[in-house]
Amino acid sequence: MRKQAQHAEQFNKKIVNGYQFLSVLGKGSFGEVYKASKQNSIYAIKLIEKELVKRKKLEQYVDNEIKIMKELNSQYIVKLHDTFQDKEFLYIVMEFCNEAESFS
Repeated sequence: MRKQAQHAEQFNKKIVNGYQFLSVLGKGSFGEVYKASKQNSIYAIKLIEKELVKRKKLEQYVDNEIKIMKELNSQYIVKLHDTFQDKEFLYIVMEFCNEAESFS
């Protein structure tokens, strides 16, 4: 949990690959999800720590998640926008849905 707090602080207002990180949307067992903007659009970006993926042998799981998201096309499922990585993290960029949009 301490490492997640460090990530939240590290990415607050940071710009990575053209995406400006705005705020933390949520935290899970594999990483955090951030609200971010790029070229006047808002996205949700899932950050996954590469070291954690390797340590827990989850490479196939992450690859499958990305593959499935690329193939799905439904108005009821968040769309994958982009993926990229750096030395420390995998970034999964998805469309952003606020609470009001999620339930309408």
